[in-house]
Amino acid sequence: MAWHKQAMIEVGRTGEARFLLNDLAKQLSDAQIESPRRDANLLLQMALETDEPVLMHHEVTLDESAHQRLITLIEERKKGCPISRLRGSREFYSLTFALNDATLDPRPDSETLVDEAIKACADKSWHIADFGTGSGCLLISVLKHCQNATGVGLDIAPQSIALAARNATDNDVADRSTFLISDWDEALVSDQRFDMILSNPPYIASGDEASLSPEVRLYDPPAALYGGESGLEAYQRVMGLIANRLVKGGIALVEIGQGQEADVTKIAAQSALRPNGQFSDLAGIIRVLKFVKA
Repeated sequence: MAWHKQAMIEVGRTGEARFLLNDLAKQLSDAQIESPRRDANLLLQMALETDEPVLMHHEVTLDESAHQRLITLIEERKKGCPISRLRGSREFYSLTFALNDATLDPRPDSETLVDEAIKACADKSWHIADFGTGSGCLLISVLKHCQNATGVGLDIAPQSIALAARNATDNDVADRSTFLISDWDEALVSDQRFDMILSNPPYIASGDEASLSPEVRLYDPPAALYGGESGLEAYQRVMGLIANRLVKGGIALVEIGQGQEADVTKIAAQSALRPNGQFSDLAGIIRVLKFVKA
């Protein structure tokens, strides 16, 4: 039995993938999912358990297991579950990072911070900390490109720390990184200092929750998203800790929300952190602030 326009997601049918992909794309489009055709292809790949793209002219057969996987995947995606959550991983800075419920889904905006960290670090033998490491994507990406650097990732969520350590192993930087369960810097010894500190604190104002896309609002961990009523509560706590943990002349790179640059710079100034640059994401929004410890 072959695929045709009236027989779509059924077990045992074989034929050109275009009919199935068109049907999946239409379902996603009707559910107001962006990039329905791209997502349809990715969902079919996951259902078939292949890393190869499924082209329109390819012949496809769904056995019982693949059929059930596809039904589940398409229904979850229609609800707004991101492809990365369904897959359990995300590509970030040309590396692959496993995700879990305790970690943010890394997004291209954060690559701005990695770019600047790599430029600053270059070939130096710097010791780097990542406050609120999550999946470890920031620290691991920097260490991957700065072969002489070492780092410590800190996060209050045990699930995040376990996953970050796994990601470090998978990306071949485990020998130069350590991951600790910690409420910001509490797990560090009192005199431990760093040449560079990275951080992407929660910075969304709690009142802005309704404006977020379902992919963020429903699937990213709230503790990693919301920075209180103002969106600035995490900075008010962490900037002083960052200043205390930096060597003199050390660099801090922090990600911020849209329009927060003046407020975060003011908070940093209270801890003798001197502004040293603002960097925009691909949309032209100031996304990263650089500070130097005076």
